[in-house]
Amino acid sequence: MILVDAGRHDYVSEDNMPFLHSLSQEGTYVRRLSTIHGYAERSSVFTSRPPQEYGYFGNFHRSNKGPFTWLRFASFSGTSNAFKPIRMAISMISKYISGYHFTNVHAVPIKYLHLFDLGEDQAPLYAKGRYNKIKSLFDILIENGKTFEYFDCLESPFQRYLLKKDVLVLMEKKLNRKRDFYYTQLVELDNMGHKLGPSSKEFKEIVQAADKRLKRLITKFYSRFPKGTVILFADHGMTDVKKGINIAKLLPPMSAKTSDTYSYFIDSTSIRVWCTDKARTDKIKNTFLKIKEGKLLTVEDRRRYGLDLPKEHVGDLLFWLEEGSVFFPDFYHPTRLIKGMHGYLEGNDMDGFMIIIGKDIKKKTIEKGHLADLLPTVINLMGLRTNEKMAGKSVN
Repeated sequence: MILVDAGRHDYVSEDNMPFLHSLSQEGTYVRRLSTIHGYAERSSVFTSRPPQEYGYFGNFHRSNKGPFTWLRFASFSGTSNAFKPIRMAISMISKYISGYHFTNVHAVPIKYLHLFDLGEDQAPLYAKGRYNKIKSLFDILIENGKTFEYFDCLESPFQRYLLKKDVLVLMEKKLNRKRDFYYTQLVELDNMGHKLGPSSKEFKEIVQAADKRLKRLITKFYSRFPKGTVILFADHGMTDVKKGINIAKLLPPMSAKTSDTYSYFIDSTSIRVWCTDKARTDKIKNTFLKIKEGKLLTVEDRRRYGLDLPKEHVGDLLFWLEEGSVFFPDFYHPTRLIKGMHGYLEGNDMDGFMIIIGKDIKKKTIEKGHLADLLPTVINLMGLRTNEKMAGKSVN
């Protein structure tokens, strides 16, 4: 199972990715795979549930009990590139203190880190019982006596090192360990899509190079397991950024003195505000309503998009931008406006794809599927037994 991170549905073509295109003609091909609303796509893949059921939709949420509480007296932002070594040190110390699996602070102002806790990064996504009462793909594999190999640089404490290596080449070596199930992730299309923009000439060359590397890994897999099955999928797409909005300049300033009653978290395409003062909340709401490039989500909107989560996750106010706009600076990209982005509620460029090949795989094309279909599809192909509830359905 290979996740092609940010592999937009239309990349699968003879021009962009000829190898993947040829595979799409051989097996089961889901032409457009719709994603979740939020930034925790892998959790939806592994549970076949929306964010409101497994409990979070992003990396951070409001909490006074997270791994960064030891920074409550910090008084500097530290978001410039000069502070990268300090942020790395903070990540390492926070991991040691908290016991969390991964504690990347990204570009959250250091003086506000103590206000937030982590969601998806608390424990490995493959860990037994990771989602409490919800059984994940890996729980089901274990229950059925199956072995697995999980190799994802985004799940590794050595992420920065692995990102400099060819993860697919490293995965080739892991195929020497006989397992029932393998999982890995290609991250370049996501990383470089943000940096270059998906419509750039340079990015097209990266897409074509990724196609060749995927061919090498899959060829290696079939030389080792000629009767095996391969699932390739993309968790979301990517669109060109046309506008950056400095939302921090439009809102009342956040400070250490007021953080208990007023705070916010700026994601790239959304912002959450926590505020106990009604007058201030109404003022911020009016500010949001003046921004034409997005919408303030109602309670009904949150339910419809699978984001009906507790207030610490979605805030008192949740505002989401439309496709093509981003908040800049945000708590991930403080110094340079990115050229490509995903994570929008609607948009033609947000869909990924799914391709399944193997000896007994039916040759067919399905126009539309959902990220939640991955888990029931794996269960069906591997003949696993489970009574777990799922939002998706098998495509094969």
